[in-house]
Amino acid sequence: MDQMEIDRHWNSFGDGIRQLDHFLAVVTEMNFSRAAQQVHVIQSALSASVANWKELGVRTIDRSREDTHHPPANSSPGMPVR
Repeated sequence: MDQMEIDRHWNSFGDGIRQLDHFLAVVTEMNFSRAAQQVHVIQSALSASVANWKELGVRTIDRSREDTHHPPANSSPGMPVR
């Protein structure tokens, strides 16, 4: 494995950790604006990061204009909610 491959894998790992951190901030705060402040990103970047989980078929966060909440723990097998 050459240095470029190592860098690519390391960046991919870092992106996954960052997305997990963003997801946990939203679940903890139950508000995208406050969560974005907590992880020091703009709200649209946080939304995009959480949306990446949905691309994998994981039902992560239900969001409406009035409310943000996570679905029941049993609705996403293999994805525990903290």
